[in-house]
Amino acid sequence: YVRRDGRIKYFRQKKNIGGVANFNFVLEKSRGDYFMWAAADDRYEKTFVEKCLRKFKENAEHIMVSSNLECFDESGAALKNYDLRPVLPLDKDLYKRLKSHVLAYRSDSKGAPIYGLWDKRKIGSDRLRDYPGWHPSDTGFDVSFIFRNLSRGTFGLVDEALFFKNIGFRKEFMARKGVFGIFHRIFHSLVYRLRRIF
Repeated sequence: YVRRDGRIKYFRQKKNIGGVANFNFVLEKSRGDYFMWAAADDRYEKTFVEKCLRKFKENAEHIMVSSNLECFDESGAALKNYDLRPVLPLDKDLYKRLKSHVLAYRSDSKGAPIYGLWDKRKIGSDRLRDYPGWHPSDTGFDVSFIFRNLSRGTFGLVDEALFFKNIGFRKEFMARKGVFGIFHRIFHSLVYRLRRIF
């Protein structure tokens, strides 16, 4: 693809630098006013960027625009459709946006908006932050980045599923670890608060 199109840049790390550092590396290397991260095992409709850009044109206050989400497993079978409104606060009022984000459950795809289309100019110098001592899949670096940017501007939503997320590996991980529902939420909430205290 690099040979076919000079706009495509390819980078390979000499060693594994971890998820957070890699996300920030990609952001630093990006050019242009708009930006998005994309995981290797996820899929997007061809119109995803086009329709998200249209939302930006409709509202100059938006800092990020995403679409609704459909999850699928390793075989490609659809598992669940998500209406992202509960975890993608669309309110113009700052307090209501932040409150809505804080009260949303992580298990309801609270981190999914990280894969939306961002206005890079409004992100400024903000970057994803690593939290030492946490398991890489549980750091919440995506949710905290979303929260900080909700304080800078509004989010927009394309009200159709144009983003398809592979959660097959997560389903297997959860089954292997035996962490489910309310017990998982309570445990991680307590651990988080204890870590903040100490």
